[in-house]
Amino acid sequence: MTPEQWLSKHYPVPASELAQASDEECLLHCMNKWEGAKEENLPEGMIYQNHCVGNDGDGLVFDYDTCALCQKYLRLCVEDTNGN
Repeated sequence: MTPEQWLSKHYPVPASELAQASDEECLLHCMNKWEGAKEENLPEGMIYQNHCVGNDGDGLVFDYDTCALCQKYLRLCVEDTNGN
């Protein structure tokens, strides 16, 4: 499996595209990404380290931007604390 194939299998759409999706869709997106981070699912030469799947520090970072649930709910939390 190439890194591009891994990405299309385990992170097929950006998390931001799921900000209005159902909780189930967001959860499945997150689970798929984390399943891909398991050593047995990584392409040769890629590792999961420091919240990143890739090689030599380049790759998919696991953070707010790549988390569908974060995109859906943290945005609401920020809006609530800002009074919007």
